[in-house]
Amino acid sequence: MFYKSKSNNYSLFVIHCSLIITLFFFFSCAEKEVENSQYFQINGTFEHVDEGQVISLFLKNPNENILVDSVKYDKDGNFTLKGINDYKEFYILKTRSSEYDIILLLDTCETITITADGINLLSSYDVEGSLDCKLIQRLEQQLYKTTSTIDSISNVFKKHYQTNAIDSIKPTLDSLFYITTVAQKEYSDNFITNNKTSLASLIAVSQYILPQKPIYEREKDAETFFKINNALRKKYPQSLHVLSMNNFCKKLRKDIEDQNITAGELTVGMQAPKIVSRDKKGRVITLDSVGNGYILLSFWASWSKPSRDVNFNLSRYYWRYYHKFDVLQISLDQDKKMWLNEIDKEQLYWFHACDFEQWNSKVVADYKVTTLPANFLIDPQGKIIAKDIFNDQLYEKLKDIFGIIRIKKEETEVSNE
Repeated sequence: MFYKSKSNNYSLFVIHCSLIITLFFFFSCAEKEVENSQYFQINGTFEHVDEGQVISLFLKNPNENILVDSVKYDKDGNFTLKGINDYKEFYILKTRSSEYDIILLLDTCETITITADGINLLSSYDVEGSLDCKLIQRLEQQLYKTTSTIDSISNVFKKHYQTNAIDSIKPTLDSLFYITTVAQKEYSDNFITNNKTSLASLIAVSQYILPQKPIYEREKDAETFFKINNALRKKYPQSLHVLSMNNFCKKLRKDIEDQNITAGELTVGMQAPKIVSRDKKGRVITLDSVGNGYILLSFWASWSKPSRDVNFNLSRYYWRYYHKFDVLQISLDQDKKMWLNEIDKEQLYWFHACDFEQWNSKVVADYKVTTLPANFLIDPQGKIIAKDIFNDQLYEKLKDIFGIIRIKKEETEVSNE
């Protein structure tokens, strides 16, 4: 009885010691792993900030911001912030010296360096040590340039709003506004195309030019949202932001199906919607008034460089096939003088129309045009037989339909080679 009791006590003692040793090694290893592999660090130096002023780092979740670390600047404006994560996350750097926040995308173990002017934070900050953070920096600073230009245009408008000069300068201001916004959209489109597998593309697709004007609109730019979602959910299935984007896209697809509208609703084989617009002299123009054969319906604007580039090649092909098909160009201009000057300067000798409503034009809405340039090739029965074909693609399509046209001494000769 006594021996049995003593043996049991000894066994319990051995088990207890083994458990303590095991736990000691477990927590030691876990602590070492955290220390060596899970912390990220931000080293920064900001000018024009006060010693002792607080700068804070927040984890940016889809529906809330969570404080991660908060420190004070030293006398030279230096600071160090740390955090821990298991995979790439978005963070926000907040400082009281600026109304702007810096968006960061940080991975496990990363150490980055940030320098900035604490007063002009957004336009001056620079990040080293993270490609993702550098991509976001470029996005944010490009948007800052765009919004600064729009603010300048708005200030000129406000200055002359109640003067006699407003009628003469408003068309120019409107054109400058659209040139600026289109340039920003083109920048964002290129960014997404080149970085669609980076989480930074989520920032690109969520930016706003004005408080009520996003760069990418829900239904109008649905395909862009779908493209980003498909790329990111495969690479970052654990990201809350990607899950949020996926839920957004699921609802968007359902809404599009329910409303029977899509960004690319007009497809090859469908009947082309009717058109009622105004030509250069203000006369009503329709597809029927243009001709009863093949028609290339082209959307463009004098302020759109890609449109002007396409027009250069269109002129070459037009003169080969002008007796075989007609061209009707719908302009998204608002400044009539700029529109007519571009037509005359580039000798665009085909049918033209413009209602000066830009993206609000009924024709633009009916044809679901979201970018410039855009075009639709319509056959004599009024059906769309090709869409968004430019330059060599257009030429090849015209050759397929009409054969090869050789031009010799101002005469044309048709061949089906």
